Amino acid sequence: MIDSSLYDDPELYDLLFGAEPAVVEFYVEQARRAHGPILELACGTGEVLVPVAQAGSDVVGLDAAPAMLARAQRKADAAAVQVQLVQGDMRMFELSRQFARVFVASNSLLHLHELESLRQFFGAVRQHLAPRGQLIFDVANPDIHGLSRAPTERRQLGNITHPDWGVLSLEESSEYDAAVQVTRSRWYVCSAQHRNLRKFSLRLRNLFPRELELLIESCGFALAARFGDFDGSPFTSTSRHQVCVCELDQAQGGSGLS
Repeated sequence: MIDSSLYDDPELYDLLFGAEPAVVEFYVEQARRAHGPILELACGTGEVLVPVAQAGSDVVGLDAAPAMLARAQRKADAAAVQVQLVQGDMRMFELSRQFARVFVASNSLLHLHELESLRQFFGAVRQHLAPRGQLIFDVANPDIHGLSRAPTERRQLGNITHPDWGVLSLEESSEYDAAVQVTRSRWYVCSAQHRNLRKFSLRLRNLFPRELELLIESCGFALAARFGDFDGSPFTSTSRHQVCVCELDQAQGGSGLS
């Protein structure tokens, strides 16, 4: 069994976590409405970034993992679109320009576990948003039943087909640390010959709805809208997603680069 970083294997990452069509369509439509440049933070392999560029937007993608950026560039080249890719940390970056929209898709914000990291993220975004710009991101609505699972429970998640390894089954175990609101998951990729062909660890912060509102407001933003799904449906207690549209809070003196 190989225990490695998922972000060093972008092809497998896409098979496991590739963006659903509804996610891509949502962000493409948000980019169309922006009428200005788009910045995607934690852009990964370009699952959202490249379609946004194909729709005609001027796009910049930032990610910390070189292998993910390399795959994003290959996708952009195959689609014959221009994208600017930057290796960097979404908590602290300096691009010396403003953007009409900043996107953080597919739970990527949940990789920031500490309150200070989240504050740094919002601060960096504030410095790069145009005065009427928007920060748009989606995070999971925490599932209380899922958080209470026993850490020894190993669940079957389904199958994927890998170009080299054939049909693979997926299993997951997880443990929730309530003190820091972080779920530590282990993903097992299994073949017919090897029950544990690959093993990856994933640690994600849980942001509860009221907590998220306070976090956004305390960091100089206003929550303009929150949807329960990518079709714009209202956010409720049973929603799987928190799709958030945030604007700079002018009452707090919100502004982008001078």
